[in-house]
Amino acid sequence: MEPSEFKERFSRQTLLSSVGEAGQKKWVESSVTLVGEGPAFEAALLALVTSGLITLRLQTSPGFDAAAWKSRFPEIQLSLQDSPRVLSASTVCLVLTEKADLRRQINRSLQVSPQPAFFGWNAGSGFGLFFSAYKAPGEPCFECFEVLNPKAFNGGTLEAQKLLGALAASELLGWILKGESPLENKVWIASLDEGLSFHHPVTASGKCPAYLTAAGAKVTP
Repeated sequence: MEPSEFKERFSRQTLLSSVGEAGQKKWVESSVTLVGEGPAFEAALLALVTSGLITLRLQTSPGFDAAAWKSRFPEIQLSLQDSPRVLSASTVCLVLTEKADLRRQINRSLQVSPQPAFFGWNAGSGFGLFFSAYKAPGEPCFECFEVLNPKAFNGGTLEAQKLLGALAASELLGWILKGESPLENKVWIASLDEGLSFHHPVTASGKCPAYLTAAGAKVTP
């Protein structure tokens, strides 16, 4: 795609006062590590590439058709990562996997090589979305919430998964624009059936498996 065509595609976004040309430039120049699979992962990927974000590093299922995405969006730069324990340095990470062990591995990798990250998961008709900038050891992390709320994680409906992907991508794009998020060290919990939506602060927990593991303690899976 020629630069003029790329600029034309996103001309409506640059007219928005919340984005503008400066904001669009931030999206184009940012990189995202996206981890996950299924409808939430694909909804987030679609939202990111259609917003103008070009550089994406993906950790996903073996059946992911990268060629089809590159054919549809020839301007994007997709790279696939094999190991969940090694995250390439990106502007921000987005983790949308239903695999509990993978979420924990990534959480602990981010504490060793800090970079901002959003974690999203489904729970019935709703979802949870947590953000941490991973600025320093000892700050609240994903597992600080998980260890105290083990029942907050279960499979969601197809509609809820797609909604999670789109909303997670929107929050991430907003963070790139502003350099901050209202979800920092908080979890956004929503239930479509019950009509609930609220932000809940997450505090560092002495029971956090990630903290205990880093301290050399043996943690039972």
